[in-house]
Amino acid sequence: MYILSQVALIMAYIGYGLSYISKHRNKILICNFFSSVFFVLAYLFLGAKTALYINILSIVRQVLLIIQEKNQSQKMYVYIFFFNVISTILVGVLTYDGIFSVIPVFATLIFDRTRCQARSRSWKAE
Repeated sequence: MYILSQVALIMAYIGYGLSYISKHRNKILICNFFSSVFFVLAYLFLGAKTALYINILSIVRQVLLIIQEKNQSQKMYVYIFFFNVISTILVGVLTYDGIFSVIPVFATLIFDRTRCQARSRSWKAE
């Protein structure tokens, strides 16, 4: 299982890297979606519960942001952000297994702050 997790992580980081070189928001979201799918597979193979659930929430977030892009609704950013914050904290509380299980929760909360902004310039350094 360890080898499969490493292959999935390589694919996840390739997708994640492609999101940084993409110019359009929709392509960034799609690359992040596929990256999150491979992260879910990697953490499933490793048995890392907190990171697995956080990345499942990331997939839900990416789908909501893709839908938001098609609808061009500015209010949806706020709803997506609060959904992610509440669900991420809930997952962190339910899967708490020591100080190291909190790291993915904090990382996701920081990441969500930038992803739920309307400007793609704030998503990456240009």
